[in-house]
Amino acid sequence: MISAADIANMKECAEASMLDIGVPGSKGAGSGKNPTSGDWAYDDDNPVSCGVNANMSDEVFDGSQQTITDAVIRIPVGTAVSSKNRWKVTHRLGTELSTPEIYAILGAPKLNVAELKLSCRRVTNGSVR
Repeated sequence: MISAADIANMKECAEASMLDIGVPGSKGAGSGKNPTSGDWAYDDDNPVSCGVNANMSDEVFDGSQQTITDAVIRIPVGTAVSSKNRWKVTHRLGTELSTPEIYAILGAPKLNVAELKLSCRRVTNGSVR
């Protein structure tokens, strides 16, 4: 059986390997007859350590079909995100990006004992999802 100390150590090791920084984004309410017209807002005041692996694709069921993803992003356990959010990566390996990378979260975040894993698709600011 895994002890509480072992779990804490696994979380600490996982978070220490998260060398990127990002923030969750939420979509605002649409206006009029177009519910997709709301703007995305990002919590830039509360950055979160994360680990972005854009070389790792995954297959995820997003409620309508199987989708191949562009990246897997690891974030600390307890970070509040869902498939309704986006994730904005602002720093990679400690360096601020001149243009942040925006990812749509596909499917439910996957929880393991040390971290949450987000299966993501890279999007542009013009995307409605």
